Amino acid sequence: MLPHTIPPLVAEIRHVDDISPPIEHSWQRCRARGLVDSAQTRHQRNTPSREVLAALPIMLPLVEDLCQFAEGAHDLIILTDISGLIVAVAGDADAQGQLRGVGLAEGACWCEECRGTNAVALALIEAFPMLVDGAQHLLPVLHPFYSAAAPIYDGLGLPIGAIAVLGQRERGHPHSLGMVSAAAQAITNQLQTHLWLGNAQESLTEMNAILQTLSEGVLLLTRDGVISHINARAGKILRLAAERVTGRRLREVVDVPPEIARALARGQELHDDEVFFPVQGNRVACLCTLRVIHT
Repeated sequence: MLPHTIPPLVAEIRHVDDISPPIEHSWQRCRARGLVDSAQTRHQRNTPSREVLAALPIMLPLVEDLCQFAEGAHDLIILTDISGLIVAVAGDADAQGQLRGVGLAEGACWCEECRGTNAVALALIEAFPMLVDGAQHLLPVLHPFYSAAAPIYDGLGLPIGAIAVLGQRERGHPHSLGMVSAAAQAITNQLQTHLWLGNAQESLTEMNAILQTLSEGVLLLTRDGVISHINARAGKILRLAAERVTGRRLREVVDVPPEIARALARGQELHDDEVFFPVQGNRVACLCTLRVIHT
């Protein structure tokens, strides 16, 4: 990704009605940094964080949904990492061309140090959805636009970036802030679900590896007697192939001894009971333990 060149800009602090404390404090920080009087492009990174790059496959489909919802509004949807670096831009093609001229493109940084007061920077600083309208932006070149942004959190609840909507003031949607807040929450929920599913899959893989190493045969049955897992030793004893019997009822693939059938029907446990399984014309003696797992 090539760094995006931002043209030199001069900004000045001016009075704007109904300024919220976060915006006022942002102006003060910008003044303290000298951004008000400086016309030089601020230094910016052009390498997105690993956290947001890893989450992009999950986030982009939700961004596309948001674009469809806002179709016709001529707005742009952007994703940034935790530093404000833009990693994805979606939306109206004409708007992309126009806003590229004010520094809105992949590789551009919209942190406060680079772009002054704007919703992306404030959402990341305040950890809260923010709306910046017109002259509330520090830089005059952004005064014709509005920006609404909300922070995004990963599965552990740590901030990894922001999602924002930007567009011309006269075409702004009255529910833009609510829309972007809902999108940020949806992305956060998806990232949490992805983490939980990943942890569950990892635990299942570990459990499977442990079961396969046991010298005892192990069958896992659902409440209605369906085989959910069979380890290699159980398959060898009962002459069953795991890939053929998993997902089928136990009684469909083997003659279940009466003792086990009664215990399964009653939800009772067995402890080292000797039972006989008919296997390919032979009676195979086994010491059977049946344990009920409560979930």
